[in-house]
Amino acid sequence: MSETRRIGKYELLEELGRGGFAVVYKARDVTLNRIVALKVLFPHLTSDPKFVQRFQQEAQTAAQFHHPHIVTIYEVGQEKGMHYLAMTYLEGRTLDRVIAEGSLTPEQAVAILEQIAGALDLVHSRGLVHRDIKPANIMIGEDGQATLLDFGIVRAAEGTRLTTTMAVVGTPEYMSPEQAEVTEDAEIDWRADLYALSVVAYEMLVGKPPFSGTSPSAVLYKHVYEAPPRPTVLNPAVLPGVEAVLLKGLAKKREERFQKAEEVARQLRQAVLTRQKTPPSP
Repeated sequence: MSETRRIGKYELLEELGRGGFAVVYKARDVTLNRIVALKVLFPHLTSDPKFVQRFQQEAQTAAQFHHPHIVTIYEVGQEKGMHYLAMTYLEGRTLDRVIAEGSLTPEQAVAILEQIAGALDLVHSRGLVHRDIKPANIMIGEDGQATLLDFGIVRAAEGTRLTTTMAVVGTPEYMSPEQAEVTEDAEIDWRADLYALSVVAYEMLVGKPPFSGTSPSAVLYKHVYEAPPRPTVLNPAVLPGVEAVLLKGLAKKREERFQKAEEVARQLRQAVLTRQKTPPSP
């Protein structure tokens, strides 16, 4: 950045990235002299009091997690109308960048999945749903450590007036069928995260997510009404046993999917390591 900027006690060093809700900076906590990742909500979002309240509540809840594969949240606060979230600064690359390089082996993909699965099962055991599981929200360190990022913003936006001004709350390629056709009285539970986790596994092993399109609505339609392309057709290196696990994870009906993230990872580990040619036992 061309000049020193601060938000409260945080000195902004460089911009790391931005999405639909916020910009993330590498920053220095001048009080504790430590580097953090500082997520700052875009100003136009903070005009909705309900969104701000829910964002703060979700962030405070996520800050209670202590898990090696969940990013540590240090503080949620505001300074002169700017609402922010301070968390651990992680070295490495997001999983979407790793996938784009095409360098993941099946064994590496399963190792990443196992780490995130453990984190998700903890989240779900506390009665929470992440709602935005995707490669861009998974950081991979140089040592292979996978860390789950970005709690709270999608959940905070749902049910506020932002949903009337934003066509999609979430990332269409990773949204479950029940999220894609959500109605006002619909309940989104932990199995939406398990669907998204299966999409991530599919993308790591096949090379691309099962559904894409020219518009968000086109992608959401496919999640609801179309069968995912068979992984063995798109990538002949995918084993039939691996395909069976991926397709079960992408079942349209949530009761037909795996019911825990650990189940997805365990079945994929079994399929990859045994190189079996028949579907794994449920």
